[in-house]
Amino acid sequence: GNNMFVYSSPSFGGAVVTASYGQADGTIVNSQTSYAIAFSPEMVDGLTVGYAVQDDTATGVATSAVDENTMYVKYVYGSITAGYQVSDADNATDSENMESTGMAISYAISDEMSISYGTHEVETPNDAADEDQKASLLSASYTSGGMSISASAGSVDNVGNVGTTDKDTYEISMSFAF
Repeated sequence: GNNMFVYSSPSFGGAVVTASYGQADGTIVNSQTSYAIAFSPEMVDGLTVGYAVQDDTATGVATSAVDENTMYVKYVYGSITAGYQVSDADNATDSENMESTGMAISYAISDEMSISYGTHEVETPNDAADEDQKASLLSASYTSGGMSISASAGSVDNVGNVGTTDKDTYEISMSFAF
């Protein structure tokens, strides 16, 4: 974005540190400061652990301040990849605080075919009127030469943390490369 500074360090034993700052201007409403670290230890092949924190404040508006943090772990073993992430957003207004948890696993059955499953839950712990949003998705894909076909089926309960606002989704797609 405009008026943004980003720095990513070289890898130190598998750790990379990133820092950024974005200043509010005519196109960016909020000032943002963030720091992140991703660590892939050389002694544990396939493991990545990360943590990030961000402060997001509208210039001169204290009630719009948001402090966010997230941490994750991802592990790749052969044709299996699994991941887990926890995030938290503390707003200036307590009833708007959010917590989320997501996890997923994928399996490459062969070079041509893979399947995956994931879940995600979003809670607003300080708002008794809100329901927890829960989502899940199962997908599969097959590639042969320049042709790919994929399918997925998923559901989201309490969309936007509003009770009885449920959605189901089904998708089939096909693509060709010439």
